[in-house]
Amino acid sequence: MKNLKRATVLMACLALLGSVFALGNTARAQSMEPPTILISSPTAGTYSHAYRLSINFSATDEDGVASISAVLDSVNVQSGTTIELMYLSLGTHTLTVTATDTLGNTAVQSVSFLVTTDIATLKTIMSKLYSWGEISGQGTCNSLMQTLNNAEKSAEKGDSHGVANHLRTFVHKIEVLKGKKISDSAAAILIGDANYLIAHP
Repeated sequence: MKNLKRATVLMACLALLGSVFALGNTARAQSMEPPTILISSPTAGTYSHAYRLSINFSATDEDGVASISAVLDSVNVQSGTTIELMYLSLGTHTLTVTATDTLGNTAVQSVSFLVTTDIATLKTIMSKLYSWGEISGQGTCNSLMQTLNNAEKSAEKGDSHGVANHLRTFVHKIEVLKGKKISDSAAAILIGDANYLIAHP
C-alpha cells in the first residue's frame, strides 16, 4: 500500500514537472518572437516631387516594445514627421524601421518608394517656393511660370524639341537670378527637375 502511495506521488510530481517544462518551452518560444512593425506611410509606390509626405510607423509586441527607430535613406526620422519631397533627390528612397522588444528580439522592416517629376509638378514646386519667400517678386515668378506654361503647351502638342528648348530657357533664367531673386536651395531644386525632364523626354 505504501509503495502504491509512493508511486502515485511520484507520478504526480512527474506530471507537475512536465507541466513546468512545457510552460518553460512555451515561454522560450514566445520570447523568440520579434515585434510586429507596421509602416502606414509611405507605401511602396510613386510620389510627386511636390508632395508633402507624412512618415507614420509603429510596432507591437506581447512582451512590450523597448525601442523603435527609423531612417529615411541614412537620416533619422520620427513617426509623425512630415517631409517636403522636393528636398529629396529624384529617384528611389527607402524607409527602414527597427524595433526591439523588452527581451531583446529585434525586427527590421523597409519600404521603398519612387519620387518623380513632370512639368505640372515643377509648376507646383515653383508656387510653393514663391509662397515661402524662396523666390522674390511676383514678376520673377510670373516670368518663370510662363516659361513652364510654354513647355507644357509644347508637351500637349507632342513637341519634345519645343519642351526641351523651353526648359533650357527656364534653367538659364534661374541661373541668372540665382542668389539674387532666387535662393540657392530653390534654384538647385528647380534646375535639377528641369534638367531631369530635358534628359527624360
